[in-house]
Amino acid sequence: MNKALISVIIPVYNVKDYLEDSVKSVRNQTLKNIEIILVDDGSTDGSSELCDRLANEDARIKVIHKENGGVSDARNVGMEGSNAEYIGFVDSDDFIEPNMYEILYREIEDSKADLAYCDYQNVENITDKPKYSEKKEKFVYSGEEIIKNVLYSNNITMHLWTKLYKKEIALKHKFPVGKTYEDAFFTIPYFLDCKKAVEIRQPLYRYVKRQGSIVNSPYTKSDLAVLEAHKINYNLLKNNPKFLEGAEYRLYWSNFYILDRMLKTDNFDDLENKEKVIKFLKGRYIDILKNKYVKNPRKLAMTMLMINENLYKLLLKLK
Repeated sequence: MNKALISVIIPVYNVKDYLEDSVKSVRNQTLKNIEIILVDDGSTDGSSELCDRLANEDARIKVIHKENGGVSDARNVGMEGSNAEYIGFVDSDDFIEPNMYEILYREIEDSKADLAYCDYQNVENITDKPKYSEKKEKFVYSGEEIIKNVLYSNNITMHLWTKLYKKEIALKHKFPVGKTYEDAFFTIPYFLDCKKAVEIRQPLYRYVKRQGSIVNSPYTKSDLAVLEAHKINYNLLKNNPKFLEGAEYRLYWSNFYILDRMLKTDNFDDLENKEKVIKFLKGRYIDILKNKYVKNPRKLAMTMLMINENLYKLLLKLK
């Protein structure tokens, strides 16, 4: 096989029940000249053996076995072991449309871009038939525009898995080992190195919603990583007037996100960090009201928080 055009990195940790279907969706890509890297992060449920079996079935599959170090460490190891110019990430319990990487590769090459990305859809399980319009749209952005788009969630999120990255840029921005919300740490630094990005407004990635995901889990102190990530991003962007309001908006969003998770968690006991978050938000009250990207319902909730925490919590239950 000629040198792979794309390396698709799949971190693997105790996902034996989902892995084969996920890998199958990558193996069945219409772009055949790909490298599939399964990074076994110390699995103990038989996923390690499954990785080896899948590699024996397809010469394009490369398996890296390592001690457990978390998903960020697995992605870093996968990037370092990749051989292609471009890198994509797929979660081991999700799946992708057969033409996803062919489309992204063609567009990143044709546009001479540093990033290509598509839309995604949430599904309940891998057998769901997604419903979406067949309409396909393409948009090309400057580096400045793509940063603004992600800050304001304008048809792009910080999720890793909808995107095709240049390896030479990605390797400069390693994932923070031991942190959750690693995509928030990675995305803005990568985008700052982008001169051009291309968007394919077509949902080609299928994100399978599972009960154990971070979104569906109670608050834990590890969730505070999202505050750290957006504080770092704010410091990277705050000196550019074009990005300042968006960076502030993301900083407010991350604090609201954590506070909401705290208040929705039964038997919550991290009172010290809750008070820190509330103190930060109250200290930015006027700025939050002035920020045009903070929506009015959130501004109303912030006003309730200034009056009484229980009023804020009541509004949260009504959402």
